[in-house]
Amino acid sequence: MALALALAEATDLHGVAFRAERFKSVIAHQLAAAEEAGTLPAWEYSATDAEADSDVARASSLLMLALPGAVLGCHTEPSCERDGTTPRIEGESLAFYRSALTWRTELQTFPELDWEETADPRVLHFSRPHGWHSVTNFGSEPVRLPEGIVVVTSRPTPDGILAPATTAWLLRWVD
Repeated sequence: MALALALAEATDLHGVAFRAERFKSVIAHQLAAAEEAGTLPAWEYSATDAEADSDVARASSLLMLALPGAVLGCHTEPSCERDGTTPRIEGESLAFYRSALTWRTELQTFPELDWEETADPRVLHFSRPHGWHSVTNFGSEPVRLPEGIVVVTSRPTPDGILAPATTAWLLRWVD
């Protein structure tokens, strides 16, 4: 017997302005719509190789990979070589995506998401079950990460500082 999952129509986050309030609004709307329809949300980030800053693309992709539901696309790196329609990712980018997908597989559980309060409205922070946190800095200034064990980042986070256009995943102890 095959198990079929009902997925909502994919939401492409690429068309969303890189601002915390816009991402939060689109994500909250898609989560509510999927819940109402009794489906799992589906996400996509389909920036082309020639588009925007790769820091933004990587931050957006890592944020998307932390969301509950299915990930249907993640085509972002300007350094990708196209073979038909499939990007070939190499070097550091390949290591980044492999690490993110490995951690996603380990951390993905129930399709739940809770918004966490932040002192800066340009920072989007949400948590998933079992202490998985995703923090994205949409601002133009670095911010301090909350306490936790950093497991993957879209850019380096020296001394717990989250640079602009950066996403970090943290593990925080659950009471």
